[in-house]
Amino acid sequence: DVHGIYGGDEFAMKAGSHELRGMQAYLAFLAHHVTILPNEPLPLNIPLMLLIDYRGYRIIATSALPIGGSTLKYGSADGGRSVHKDVKNLNRTMKAAGQFINLKGHMVGVAAQKKLFAPCE
Repeated sequence: DVHGIYGGDEFAMKAGSHELRGMQAYLAFLAHHVTILPNEPLPLNIPLMLLIDYRGYRIIATSALPIGGSTLKYGSADGGRSVHKDVKNLNRTMKAAGQFINLKGHMVGVAAQKKLFAPCE
């Protein structure tokens, strides 16, 4: 925890493990969907992610995604001041993914709140 964000190396390592477990949960949802509905594409992609443990250090390597305020379709990129939930098919997919991995929908947003089935900053 070089920048002191997590309050210590142990907590930073724990956060890395949780990031990987969350990604694995979404990957399991995608695999489940492909087996049940193989001809129906999902509007959901996950980035390439790697967790490296080496000599007591843990590093998370994630591919850089080409997303920003203008390309984000679900969630928030500004701390909840604006929350995106713009694509109906993606909203249904995120609700199904949330139910599959046991995430309850919750209200997010500072001014105008929206119900999301995923983490939001």
